[in-house]
Amino acid sequence: MVQSRNLDHLTLFGDVEMVGFWETVLILFLDWHFTWPRPLPRLESAFAGLRRVGAFQLIKRSAYEACGTHRRLAMEVLDDMKLGKLVKQARLRSSVGVAQEAVWCAWHAGLGNLVRGVTKKFLCGLGYNLPLVVVAICAMLLMNVAPFLGVIFGLRVGAGSCWDRGGDCAGIFMSA
Repeated sequence: MVQSRNLDHLTLFGDVEMVGFWETVLILFLDWHFTWPRPLPRLESAFAGLRRVGAFQLIKRSAYEACGTHRRLAMEVLDDMKLGKLVKQARLRSSVGVAQEAVWCAWHAGLGNLVRGVTKKFLCGLGYNLPLVVVAICAMLLMNVAPFLGVIFGLRVGAGSCWDRGGDCAGIFMSA
């Protein structure tokens, strides 16, 4: 793939080894949030080169040196994403592939380590900006809790309307 497309940098999405019920739930939850189609294409294109998975990255030596080697990545929490950003800023050819059968890793050992690791990466990814962290947490709560609240309270409002009409629930849908 690197040779046929003349790439300087390749990231392969692999499979994540999940152990235990809660670790599996959390990893699948995070996977859903990071792969969900983005509603803002302009914003998505601005960050397109930044979503990199550090499990497997292949980079040509010349590209690695053009990015500043690991001297530019020293003390980076998100070194894999930073490498993707440096590759993009250097206008090098980069691509992503899927290799779930060939590449796999245990992301963090155990649920506690997974929560600590994701928290660290979440805060770093938002630049340790407290207002942005609050907005992101509120947005995640809204996306994950609001649908359930809508079902619960929507059914109560709908049920009240049905009974107010003498049990004619079809009238609610017909009047809309």
